[in-house]
Amino acid sequence: MTRLLHVLFVVLMALAWGVASWWLGSAIPVAMALAVAGAALAHWIYLRGTAPMARAVAGQEASKQKFSLVFDASPNWIVITRLSDGVIIDANKGFEQSSGHLRESVIGKPMGELNVWVHAHERTAIVGQLVRDGHVANARAQLRRRNGEIRDYIANASLISLEGQSRSHAVWIATDVTEAGLAEKALRESEARFANLFEMSPMPTSYSFDTDDYSTFYRNAAFYQTFGFDPQSDAAKSTNELNLWVNPEDGVRARGIRVSGHPVDNWQVQMRHADGRHRWVAIYGRFIKEPRRTIVITTLVDITEQRMAQQTVEDLNATLEHRVRERTTQLEHARDNLVQSEKLASLGALVAGVAHEINTPVGNGLIVASSLDERVREFAQAMRQPMQRSRLEQFIHETQIAADLLVRSLTRAATLVTSFKQVAVDQTSSQRRVFELAELVDEVVLTISPTTRRAQCEVVVQMVPVPVLDSFPGPLVQVFTNLVNNALIHGFANGIGGRITISAQPVGDGQVQITVQDDGAGIAPEYIKRIFDPFFTTRLGQGGSGLGLHIVHNIVTGILGGRIDVQSERGQGTRFVMQLPVVAPRMAEGESGARPAAGVTAPP
Repeated sequence: MTRLLHVLFVVLMALAWGVASWWLGSAIPVAMALAVAGAALAHWIYLRGTAPMARAVAGQEASKQKFSLVFDASPNWIVITRLSDGVIIDANKGFEQSSGHLRESVIGKPMGELNVWVHAHERTAIVGQLVRDGHVANARAQLRRRNGEIRDYIANASLISLEGQSRSHAVWIATDVTEAGLAEKALRESEARFANLFEMSPMPTSYSFDTDDYSTFYRNAAFYQTFGFDPQSDAAKSTNELNLWVNPEDGVRARGIRVSGHPVDNWQVQMRHADGRHRWVAIYGRFIKEPRRTIVITTLVDITEQRMAQQTVEDLNATLEHRVRERTTQLEHARDNLVQSEKLASLGALVAGVAHEINTPVGNGLIVASSLDERVREFAQAMRQPMQRSRLEQFIHETQIAADLLVRSLTRAATLVTSFKQVAVDQTSSQRRVFELAELVDEVVLTISPTTRRAQCEVVVQMVPVPVLDSFPGPLVQVFTNLVNNALIHGFANGIGGRITISAQPVGDGQVQITVQDDGAGIAPEYIKRIFDPFFTTRLGQGGSGLGLHIVHNIVTGILGGRIDVQSERGQGTRFVMQLPVVAPRMAEGESGARPAAGVTAPP
């Protein structure tokens, strides 16, 4: 029995080696393992023949226990049967655990009584090969457990010589591979699903492995369809061989990305179609790390049409900006015609406001024109095919609406430009000098008296002694003139005369307060905050340009260095209050030297 266990130990080790070698995919070690098993059996025969000598060796019992432990410790199913009748000579604990049969209950019984073979043809084939070749390696078979459960096994068997008979017995080693088979099946199914998804994806997709330095690419049908390559002749070619990269530096960057292992999102590059056309592509890349390799999956999104549309929009914006610049240039020329003196040096703010007002109808017109152009192009394209009458009528209707909007927008713009060009400033009125405010007011009242008389309005001057001013009389005259004209046009528009009062008084700290007040119709509350805005008027086409009070505000807050406020109630008249410094701020450049008026002493 000890010799038998010794032999079985060597056979067990050899067959285990063979199973492991088969599992790793190598056939040569399997044959070697079977050869070792045969040598072990020959050694057992030798030991049997020299039994008296072997029994004399010290430690025989320990060796027996050692081999018994190895035999029983194997997780595989190990059974020794007699070849002539299939009777089981011995079985290990692995057999008990795998089959569910107890060792004691099967020894001495034929294997056939256990009903372990699920398919008779598998048993016939394996036993036949064993008898013919003396061994069986890595044969797949389904075996039945005692409880009826069917499991998948890999069987290895070898003929051995026992009891003085050559090749009279067989050693069977069966490994349960059910779970491994299920895992392998699941892996195959997963790979099949991935392959189907990969091939059916509408996006050009490819993947490669780091095992060959990403030199082999696997591409789906969408890739070949998008870029026009032949899936048969071009499948083994790299991106460089396909001449995909329009810019070589993109190919260098792609190699760097593969080395770094960093994901890529929306990397927009140009790639070359098989016919030489350039296509814009957004690249998305992901790395999948497996135990033995890294996979890079790349998806290409053709964005050529999107880029073309984007370029069209950019070109259109550039055209619109060019047109706006042209309109702005025209406005700036008109501004240059208006700014005839230094008293309107702060007219830049006015121009900005005017440009905004004009750009609104011009911008609307450009939008309508662009939309109309697009509709015309679509209609021209549609005319190449049969067209319904309703489509033609719809196009005519939309064109009429667009034309109406264009006419109204351009008419508004033309009106604004015309009003803007009508504004003029006396170039000689921006001379700085020292003057008496009372004398200046009297001159203004005398100058405008014909106008006020026609309007049946009385101008009353209430002046108290104020310091002489070192300022700009020309712009200040313009302020008084515009305020009086504003009162005549808006406050007394109904033809009923009234009173306009001009007063002034010192308010300390080198300041003078000037008030222009009328008892006319007043200003509606909703208009108070807008009266100084350019081109705002409630009398458009009736004598109001919308620039009078805006010029007043610019002169007072600009060249004169003061501030102006308005107070008004409907039906109670309007009161403009200006607070000006006795000495106006010095202008940065272009200012004329101050010269005192006759009989007036300049302030210290």
